[in-house]
Amino acid sequence: GLVVPGKFVLLANIQQDPQLIVALELGNYSGGGGGGAVPANLLGYNIYRDNGLRAYVEKPTLEYFDLNLNPGTYSYHITAVYDLTPYGFAGQTGESMIEGPIDVTVTYGYELPFVENFNTGLFETNQWTVSGGNWRIAGQAGNPAPSAEFYFSPVTSNYNQSLTSFYMIGSGIVDGKIYLDFDLKHTLTNATENEKLAIEVSSGGAWIKVAEYTNAATFNWDTKSIDITSQAKGKVFRVRFTASGAVTTDIFNWLVDNVHIYQVCAPPINLTAEVNLPFVEQVILNWEAPESTGPGISAWLGWDDGVNNDAIGLQGGGTFNVAVRFTPAQLAQYAGTSLTKI
Repeated sequence: GLVVPGKFVLLANIQQDPQLIVALELGNYSGGGGGGAVPANLLGYNIYRDNGLRAYVEKPTLEYFDLNLNPGTYSYHITAVYDLTPYGFAGQTGESMIEGPIDVTVTYGYELPFVENFNTGLFETNQWTVSGGNWRIAGQAGNPAPSAEFYFSPVTSNYNQSLTSFYMIGSGIVDGKIYLDFDLKHTLTNATENEKLAIEVSSGGAWIKVAEYTNAATFNWDTKSIDITSQAKGKVFRVRFTASGAVTTDIFNWLVDNVHIYQVCAPPINLTAEVNLPFVEQVILNWEAPESTGPGISAWLGWDDGVNNDAIGLQGGGTFNVAVRFTPAQLAQYAGTSLTKI
């Protein structure tokens, strides 16, 4: 039942699975290693991105546009899809070996330095996005007005709402440090310390918290400066301000203004100047090269509550196991570093 008139077909059953079949058709040799006619039973192509099927493209189309991609590096490969009817398998298709993979890096966003003072009165001007209904532009408040405001109304409980920037390009930065500066003002109703404003950075993976403020006390405008080098240098990244807590009526508002994201390169140090005696008409200058910013984050990670306990409950000795588990989100800021001591 597998013999096709006019065809010589070699069949192979792989690992005794009747669903896995190889069919080789022997025909007249036309010479050459390519450039011949397109096979008549070619149906189209499967397009894969990061090993997931993205699209099917019917022949004779030989291009595909992958749209609405976020910044990042993507891996593509493609296969040809064939109709197996000529080989005696009506209604079935087969897929070729892959062509690829090929990697493409997509980069877009705002170049540094980036400044946002919300003076247009719109989040959309510089492509900020908001979640929830409590972030708004405060037209009559700011440093100077206007500013971005997380307001207590509408009253919301167990909330988590973010004001998120568009993409920032740090991928071409190989030296110096990257800082996030902003002005912050807070007015509370009840000092519960349960209402929080977190500052977070993401370069495509988990959001990493780099600072957090609570409703412990009301404070006037204060300029904050946060080193986000490890999260931003050499990457395309975003920043966000996330208000969260038990109930918004325990605060009046959080106000954010004058967001500034920028690179700082280390300056030369220890500049000295003196007259180059006996040449009284000359001054000689000396200085030292900039200090290195170091290889990156260096820190001890602890898993405890700060209380030292010197016993584990064994009465007469014995063997016991100890384990510590950090989640990927807890370790995200240490990406690229190494464990050197325990």
